[in-house]
Amino acid sequence: VFSAGILVMTGFVLGTVSSWEAVFVAKAEAHAIAPAEIRDLAGFVRTAWVASLVCFAVVTMGSSLLAMAIRAQVAARVGRITRFAEACDGRTELPPLEVLAPDAIGAVEGAVNATARSSRAQREALQSELARQSFAAELQTALELTDSEHEAYEVLARALDQQLPGARVQLLLADNSNAHLRTALDQGVDQSGCSVDSPRKCAAARRGQTLRFDDSERLAACPKLRDR
Repeated sequence: VFSAGILVMTGFVLGTVSSWEAVFVAKAEAHAIAPAEIRDLAGFVRTAWVASLVCFAVVTMGSSLLAMAIRAQVAARVGRITRFAEACDGRTELPPLEVLAPDAIGAVEGAVNATARSSRAQREALQSELARQSFAAELQTALELTDSEHEAYEVLARALDQQLPGARVQLLLADNSNAHLRTALDQGVDQSGCSVDSPRKCAAARRGQTLRFDDSERLAACPKLRDR
């Protein structure tokens, strides 16, 4: 805009001077040039030049102020992103960083949010896995310290109470012939526990894998746990 304004102003001044030049040449040939006309032309040129300088100064000052404001805004947003990134240590739940504008810095803000979420999820998964491994090692050590089946059941009961407090848990144990199941221990289970009496009648034992059912009324749920 400033460059276009300078070009327009320059063209206007040059056009005016050129037109006055033609008039002065004709009057000079006729020896009819008045001093006032020369003063008017000089005054016009001086005024146009001063006006150009004033416009240049105003535009330069405005551009400088605008550049300073943009720099301050960019610095503030980058500082915001930096503080958020430093605070995202994965240990605390932080609200997501607000995306202030759909620009390049806004894209960085969105990327930082995505990275923070991914980092927090990875840290939580790692902590969960470390806790699981620690519990498994502790349980194995506790079972190795027992010297009877009764003590082993007590260890398992304590482990279930620690890991699943208030949950209904039942442990069925197959005999040596692998033909019958008996209840080794239960936690919070009444008479409506699992009614399976043989490993061959247990879906999990037949399939050789853990089975999970969110609802006992689902069509694909274990029939032995119906109406539970």
